[in-house]
Amino acid sequence: VWGRSVHSPVEAGGRTEEGPGYLLVGHVFETESKPGLPGRGLGLVRETAAAAGSVPVLAIGGIDECNADAVIGAGAAGVAVRGAILRAREPGEAARSIREAVDRALARTGGRNPLPPSAVEG
Repeated sequence: VWGRSVHSPVEAGGRTEEGPGYLLVGHVFETESKPGLPGRGLGLVRETAAAAGSVPVLAIGGIDECNADAVIGAGAAGVAVRGAILRAREPGEAARSIREAVDRALARTGGRNPLPPSAVEG
């Protein structure tokens, strides 16, 4: 499976014809990876998911177990996380907690995460 990083809903709509397995969009919230830049918000996720059609959209940027539900509610099929896991005292537990939050949100919204559970095992 290969994906494509996009930075706007317009770009997302243009990239779906390439056949990616997913699109990655962000940064949704403030993140240490982009110091000084405000997050682009849940509207970016919502609009990108609409433009992507049937291609799943994964969101990145400042996502943790507390805001993952809102990201999925905005239309993301899943999340990509770095900071919340790297800062955690127990990175494996942090990854599992985020995955559980995403799975609960997907169950609530009727969505499906395109990534297998093994993506956070280990």
